[in-house]
Amino acid sequence: MPIHRAVLLLAALAAANAASALTIEYGERGDALAACDAAMYRGERADATQCYRRLLEQSGDARIMAEAARALDDVRTANSHFQTAVEQHPDDPAVRTRWGMLFLETHQNNEAVQLFLEALERDPEHVAA
Repeated sequence: MPIHRAVLLLAALAAANAASALTIEYGERGDALAACDAAMYRGERADATQCYRRLLEQSGDARIMAEAARALDDVRTANSHFQTAVEQHPDDPAVRTRWGMLFLETHQNNEAVQLFLEALERDPEHVAA
């Protein structure tokens, strides 16, 4: 195999690996998500998925349900639960910040910035925003 083909193959493999890299979530996630997150970090994808689905179906807390849907890559459901969470917890900057992160992930930067600004209006010291 010519060297330039080997280099291209390695570059393609590196890009594929980066595209599937696990995003580690820090802070502002409820304790209920910890077991699901831990399973995901250990590479137990099926167990983590089942755990997130269980939270989505049984939690009752819109904040937890939004994060569970987000972890399952269900953007539409996550967005809906974040809307509910903001209605239920209007003064919580973390809810708006986490919702803003969803918008960043889906390349909706203007909406994300708006939510980060709203979070900072509620708490100017909120580092995550």
